[in-house]
Amino acid sequence: MNVEVRDPQAKYDFGQATTAWFNTSGGKDYALRLWFWHSAVIFVVFLVTVPFLMPVMAEFSEASWIYNRAVLSNDTEAPIAYLSSVGNALPIYGLFMLGIWISSALGEAAFYRKYLTGEEPARLPIRFNAFTMRNMLVQLGFYVLMFFVTVLLSMLAGIIGGVFGFLSPVLGAAVVVFAVIAVIIFALVVFPVRVACAAALTALTKKVHILSAKNITKRRFWPLFGAYLVTYVGGYIAYYIVYMIVLIAVSGNPDFITAISGLGTDNPSIVFQAMFERLSNPLIMFVAVLGMAALAAAWSGWMLWIAGVSAYAVKLWLQDDPTAAFE
Repeated sequence: MNVEVRDPQAKYDFGQATTAWFNTSGGKDYALRLWFWHSAVIFVVFLVTVPFLMPVMAEFSEASWIYNRAVLSNDTEAPIAYLSSVGNALPIYGLFMLGIWISSALGEAAFYRKYLTGEEPARLPIRFNAFTMRNMLVQLGFYVLMFFVTVLLSMLAGIIGGVFGFLSPVLGAAVVVFAVIAVIIFALVVFPVRVACAAALTALTKKVHILSAKNITKRRFWPLFGAYLVTYVGGYIAYYIVYMIVLIAVSGNPDFITAISGLGTDNPSIVFQAMFERLSNPLIMFVAVLGMAALAAAWSGWMLWIAGVSAYAVKLWLQDDPTAAFE
């Protein structure tokens, strides 16, 4: 299939874009089944990794708290302890991210396949198959490209600012500020929106696409930007609310978030130790397990909600006229 720029003929519907998750050929029944099984996979990832992740998070938070207070006093030991805690956290955090990567790809690939082709595996809606592997490759390629685009544009901004700095320090500073803002907008808004439907396009064609996805969104950038903004921000708010409720319920401390960020007045090890003691209570442990299930459901819903916009964008492109763009 040739992924060319097409002249928009199909009418864009914001409601359809933001509810596409429920508009497959399987309707609401499929959406709920996919949500359940996708949440279950994410829950297993949480259940396996979080018990190992929490102790290293406690160490990292404490090192960060010490570092924030020692950096102004030229304490040379604090940075070493901080870097050591980062090194200790990397293996288990890497395992956690691998689990999230695979589980996210499982749900997205199943949804795209159902929405765009009508195909669905027997019995369970999710499978680790070629669709999932291609989705993982697209995700990897997307973030690698995003990283290099950000780095290259940042370097270019620095070079341009340096050139203008020779003419005038004030002008150079102004150009750097403007260039940095432009880089942030492009790297975090324009580039992601332009290629966001790459995984959906890949599911449709059964070939890996990344940059060619920009042809899908070329003439519908702003409508799609609005849909992505609503689903991303709305999903983030919903997930963060669930996250806060779970942490407060498990830790018993409303200031837990501030404490573990390293910005609180007390050493984070205190609040972590208090939470670990609470978890020795079977009821609190049960609440923690329920909390992980709730977080998994919130995460799954957030990802599938955003994926719906991408699938809808590809569906509209299929309905557009491929010849009108050349007339």
